[in-house]
This record gives sequence, C-alpha cells and structure tokens, in this order.
Amino acid sequence: MKKSSIKTSVYTILFLLIFYFIFFVLMDYFPNNEFNFYSSKLTINGNEVHESLLYKPDKPYHTLYRYLGSILDSYTIQGTESSMIRSINCSAGRPYAKNLVGNCLNFETNNYTNSCEPYTENNEYGCTYGDYYGFEKNEVYSIDVNYFQEYPGLFEFQGKYYYKFVPYFGDQHPTLKIKKNFFVNGGLYEDTYYYFDKVIIYVPYEGDTSNYEIYRVNKLDFQKKNFDYAIFIFIIIILLVILLTINHFIEVSRYGIPRELSRFPNKRKPWEVAAIFEGNYQNAISSTLLDFYRRGIIDLKTERERRWYGDKKVSYYKIVQEVKGLDEIEKKILNILKLLMKSQKSEDQFYKLKPKLSQYQKSKVSSAGRGVRRSIKHLIKDNYRMNYFGFVLIIFSFIISITIIGLINNIFGSLFPIIAIIIIIFILNFYIRYNKYILSENKLKDKILPEYYSWKSFRRFLKNSYSMRASEAKGVIIWNDYLIYATALGVSKRILKRLKNEGLITDEQYNLGVGTYSSIGNFSSSSGASGGFGGSGGFGAGGGGGGGGGGGGGGGGR
Repeated sequence: MKKSSIKTSVYTILFLLIFYFIFFVLMDYFPNNEFNFYSSKLTINGNEVHESLLYKPDKPYHTLYRYLGSILDSYTIQGTESSMIRSINCSAGRPYAKNLVGNCLNFETNNYTNSCEPYTENNEYGCTYGDYYGFEKNEVYSIDVNYFQEYPGLFEFQGKYYYKFVPYFGDQHPTLKIKKNFFVNGGLYEDTYYYFDKVIIYVPYEGDTSNYEIYRVNKLDFQKKNFDYAIFIFIIIILLVILLTINHFIEVSRYGIPRELSRFPNKRKPWEVAAIFEGNYQNAISSTLLDFYRRGIIDLKTERERRWYGDKKVSYYKIVQEVKGLDEIEKKILNILKLLMKSQKSEDQFYKLKPKLSQYQKSKVSSAGRGVRRSIKHLIKDNYRMNYFGFVLIIFSFIISITIIGLINNIFGSLFPIIAIIIIIFILNFYIRYNKYILSENKLKDKILPEYYSWKSFRRFLKNSYSMRASEAKGVIIWNDYLIYATALGVSKRILKRLKNEGLITDEQYNLGVGTYSSIGNFSSSSGASGGFGGSGGFGAGGGGGGGGGGGGGGGGR
C-alpha cells in the first residue's frame, strides 16, 4: 500500500472517531446547566413516597419546581406510570401541582381545575410566588411532598418482586451521592448517580402480583451510563495509540532501518542534528560549543570555587583561534561568547560560561540568543511541511481533555481536579507542539524521514548500555563525534557516566564534561534558549428493559 493511501486512511478514521465523539457523546455528556435542586431525601413505602428537596437559587426565581416523568393527575391507574399528589409543603411560596393537560390541583377539594398560577408548567409540582420574584439568590428553600406512585410492572429477581422506581432522569438532577446529598429509605439503590444517570431504585413488593406484568431478570439493572462512557473513552484512546503505533512502524519499515545504529548516519553540523532531528534549541547550542572545543576553536576547563554553602564547580572557556569556514549559526554562537567576554575581566583569558550579568548585558545576550534561534528556524524550514496529523491529534486531545474536565467538575464539584487536569493538558500540548517522536515524522518532509529514523536509531544505541558495551565504539574519547552528537540528541550525561564507569575517561574529564554541559545548559536558557522548534508551516503539535419505571423527571426554577 502506498504511503499516501495509508496516511489518508489513518486521518479518515481519526476524523470519523472525532465526529462520532462530538455528536454522539459530547451532546449527552455535558449536563444541563439549568438551576436544579442540590439535595434529595426519599422515603419509600411501597407505592407511598415522601420526597424532600433542597434548593439554593443561583438568581431570583418566581417558581421552584419538580418535573415528573410519569403522568401527574388526581388518580392513578394500575399498570401505568402515574403519580397522585397527596400534599405539598413549601418553606416559602405557595404549593401547586399541575397535571399533564394544564389543570392545577385545588388542595382543599383535591380536584384539578383550570385555575393556575403563572410561571408554572404542565406535569410538575412545586412552590411559586406567581408574578413575583420571591425566591432570592443563595437562600435555601425546601419542598416536601407526599404522593402515591403507580408502577407499570414488577421485576422478579431471585424469587422476590420489585417495583422499578425512576424518580429522576439523566441530566435532570445533580450528581447524587448516598449520605451526602441523597438519602433513601426503602428499596435497593446505587451509592452514586452521576448527573447523566437515571436514578433507579428497586422497591420491594410483597402483595398480589396477578394484576401486574412480571419481568424475570438475572440482574437488577441500574443502567449506569458513566461506566459505558469510561469504556468508550478508553477504547478511543487505545485505538488512537494503535493507529499511531501502526503508522510509525509502517513508516520505519519502509526504509529498512534497524532498531539501533552503532554509527551516526551522516556527518552533520551538531546544531542541525539537534534542531531538525531532536527539535531542541538548547542542545543545538550545547553541542556546537562542544564541537568548538573538539576543533580547537575554544578551550574549556572546570574549577572549584568556594561559596558560603560549599564548593561549586564553575566552567570556563577561552577563545583559542578564529577559524575560517564557520557557518552562519556557528558565527552567531561564537559572537555570544565574545559578548560574555566583554562583561568579565580575566588574567588568563578564561571566562565564565555563566557569569553574573547586569540587566543591560542580559538583554544583549538574550537578543543574540533569539537571533540564533530565528536563524536556525529559517535555515531548517525547508525540511518541514504542514503537520495535519499533529493538528488533528491536538484537536482530538483537546476534545477529550474538555470532556474530562466537564465530567470531573460535575462529579466532584471542586476546582482542584480541574487545575490538575489543566496542568496535564498543558504538558500534553507542550509535548505535541514541539513535535517529539511520532509527531516529528509527520512534520518532516519525505526526503528527510530516512535520516530522521536513522538518527533515532543511533540515539537508541547511545541510550542502551548493553549495546554500547558490546560495540567496538566503546574506545571513543570524551570529546569525539559520539559525545557531541549525544549532546545534540539529549543523551550526553548518560554517555559521560558510562565512559567513566568503563574506565575510558578520568574523573577529571567526567567532571569537566558534566560541569561544562550544565553551564552550557544554563547559558542557553539565559539566552532565551529553552524550548524547541516548530518548523515553518508546521503545527505543534436501556438495559433492564421491561416495564420501565414510575416517576422520573427533574427540578429547577423559573
């Protein structure tokens, strides 16, 4: 199969998954943000239900209501989902009950008439002030109601019979947790009902069953949706990982490159390796300075300096000679060293790699560092293309992240989990933006991909202790191409430690290498060097069935 066909297929599948996720999950995943009760207490004795609801308005309201999913009227019919209000007690306002056809209950005669309060709707009960905004913001109000609930059928489970009572439907109640904001006396129930779950309670029944339709079940199904959604998200993530992995190995296998290479692929400038194949600006400067040392352009040394808190290793450099043939980037990096020299005095021509600078001197060095960065990005831009794959992945990760934030916020009702998730998202998007690993291969043009995979194989070899021990390359000296390229690829500290452990370098050489690398890292950062490259034009990357249940609905205010 051609590479373009493979990538087109991968992108198509990803887009379809995203489309499905948006329209068939998110629309049902986020809760209704309308005002609702925050606590519920149910006492159930067969068909008799006592319900106590607590409200805390988010703004002034005329009415606090509770919508019923079953038919509300002055009588009930056996075998149908219906509710009959017996009494309502309001801590504020006037009680009302309005049936399915728009008539309201007269509590004195217990009959329904067409005389109803304003700001009330069909098939609900509650408390109202009519035209007046009587329910004030942030005040706590209660509604207590007694009603008779008729159920459409019975469920037989392990020789016992149960009504299936659904007091609240999904998205019409807050997240309810037993003994926290949900109290149930009578029946079988779950510990937690998330805002998108039906609240299902199985009420024991011991009377005559001849007039009921019986549904025999092996399990009492509470139809919890949250687990289904968790499985769905997990499957989507697994599919995404599989697609990325398949895509990665298809690309690598096209070029027949082994997993590890004991020799670097091409003789390139260190800053090119760091910028193009690792995407790291700091490594570009660090490896170039080490290359200067190898070529005799600069000299390096490390000395201990006494500080009030103990000795500290300090790295120094000296420009030994001016050489011809330096490229644009090397000249600019050498110019930064000259700027640092002007801020210091020295008797032996050695200058600190990390000196103390005035604010003016810092600004000049930082400006020079940004100039190096801009030049590198300009010189390597021809290696990059529009990274559609990275763009799609960022959108996909953003959708999942927003969904998780919404879910955690509504389940836990705390800002702490949101802050934690935002930090995770920031790290994830930072990683994607700079096109590490799998994303990098989709950012680079086809002509550079074989070399990219070769450098990654070489990097893998450098990181592998066993491979290094088994290789003839272990006779290398500290400042040769291996260490320079290891610095460009971000694994130089590991190489230095290995060379020391195998007796190939002395403690003095090891301290010089580690101290110099550390100082160069700090120097790079002080020059505005942290981060990576984006490449011109690239992107940084129900069950239970049967007779249903009586009741249902939710509450709120208007």
